Amino acid sequence: MNSAWRLLGNAPTRIASALAAGLLLTAGANAQVVINELAYDSSPNASRFAEYIELYNAGASAVNIGDWSVASIELADNFLFFEDFIPSGTMLAAGEYYVLGATGTPNLDQDLGNSLDLWPNANTVIELRNGPTTIVDAIAYEANKGNANLTAAQIAEVGAGWWGNTQNYDRPDHPISIGRYIDGRDTNNSGADFGIVPTTPGASNGLLMTGAYSIPDVDGLSAASNDPVPGMSGSFTVPRVVDPTVVDTINPNAIPASPQGGNAIMAWDESGGGNMSFAPELITSYDMYAYIDTVPYGGGGAESTTYGIGTTGSLHNLPDPTGLFFGDVGTANGNTGIGWVIQKEDSASLNRVMLVDFNDGGPSNPASGDWTVLESIEMGEMASDWYRLSLDYDPVTGDVVAVFGDQTFTHTATTDMIGTFYIGYRESVDQSLVQIRPPTFDMIGEASGLAGDFTGDGLVDAADYVFWRDDNGATLTPGDYAVWASNYGAMAAPGPSAAAAPEPTALLLAALVGVGFVCRRS
Repeated sequence: MNSAWRLLGNAPTRIASALAAGLLLTAGANAQVVINELAYDSSPNASRFAEYIELYNAGASAVNIGDWSVASIELADNFLFFEDFIPSGTMLAAGEYYVLGATGTPNLDQDLGNSLDLWPNANTVIELRNGPTTIVDAIAYEANKGNANLTAAQIAEVGAGWWGNTQNYDRPDHPISIGRYIDGRDTNNSGADFGIVPTTPGASNGLLMTGAYSIPDVDGLSAASNDPVPGMSGSFTVPRVVDPTVVDTINPNAIPASPQGGNAIMAWDESGGGNMSFAPELITSYDMYAYIDTVPYGGGGAESTTYGIGTTGSLHNLPDPTGLFFGDVGTANGNTGIGWVIQKEDSASLNRVMLVDFNDGGPSNPASGDWTVLESIEMGEMASDWYRLSLDYDPVTGDVVAVFGDQTFTHTATTDMIGTFYIGYRESVDQSLVQIRPPTFDMIGEASGLAGDFTGDGLVDAADYVFWRDDNGATLTPGDYAVWASNYGAMAAPGPSAAAAPEPTALLLAALVGVGFVCRRS
């Protein structure tokens, strides 16, 4: 297990068990240097973080990577797009990073010029080579556009590839990349190892392990100005705060307040099309209220929302697990892991909530046999309302406990899946946007009132530190960090918002404080 993996606070027993079982460890010594992070398909306004590839030495000793190369091969025709050679004699120390990229990329080790398209923007395999024929590591992306030309040697490194589409532009204030969830973790499956993460060239991807994701308490934030939600990021827009009972530029129609009351969170790009949002933490469960509108549009178009554990493509192309959208053909949707999918489309009489095992991603249609629909709930006769949605997943056994409303479901899903809490949304409604219902969700229960409990889940824990860290001074101050540290481990009295508290130790708290100010954004 590499040192960049932070086991902090109330880290979940399940992920820790998976680590102990070897499920999340890196590959053998021959592959101790891996492609760790990739940013491509950028645009001029992504000026702070241009395109780059980050290598990482996950081994215990230095490696001479001199004369190795990074080659990009377009899978449509096996065309060698480019091959960049690392200077002779370059040594990569254990636990260190090497960044090849465009001029201006932070922590750049090898400047490849100021081109906006250093790597192709379609289905491509990137190889790290030691000589003309030896592949040390590889990643394949946008495999939905075709992966039939992958060679046996490439498949041994990437599996079926990272399925979804991504674009790294429009949001220079919180740019994203495709990165390994854990530095150096290599199961030779791009779809399982990589997800959408914040860009960190030359630094640890460092996703905090929080286990149970706590939906933030946003009642103290401004709905009038649609404040961004601290601790969350996104592809085109970040989740923002709304008063669900008030129509504004973000909220297209008034709905009742959630059972928790007060403000709620919305995650979509109001300019149209698709969007993905995520919390940069590794989790195994979440629990929340989500509003589901069951009223037909009375016209064409569709909506699809995913609340998942894993990742998805930045465009969240429409998935089709029923085959009713596109006629049972493959789709470009990039969902991985497990999640709830909410879909509505009038002409196909589709008004459904589904619990789906996406595994490592792939075509969503039934004929492909890739995704597994574990539960399917018809919503046509049900009222538009707030429904409880939860997921609790064990990566070791694959056991899943899911809640929809007052129903509880148990299943066994694919094992060894990891990822973040993510929200995907895409709409193609050709009527007035006032008829749509983008992802709208809220925390369970009232805020605990505990000092330092910024997420409002009744526990002062590592998740509150993440909330404080990513707030960037918008609503919280350095003094709030001191409040959090002094109350770490505190728990609300039993009730709707209470959660089981871990037994804090001085060592874990000291470790958290010690790394609390490590910069994740260069």
